[in-house]
Amino acid sequence: MSQQIESVKMALQELGINASGEFFTTLITICLLHMKPLLS
Repeated sequence: MSQQIESVKMALQELGINASGEFFTTLITICLLHMKPLLS
């Protein structure tokens, strides 16, 4: 789980977004977890 959060942070940083906000990072991760079943 934490590894996925780190990869999300890295992806956001590549886009030029500061991912230091835990709330923002958690929100993105939750969205990805809900989208994952739809994509597979």
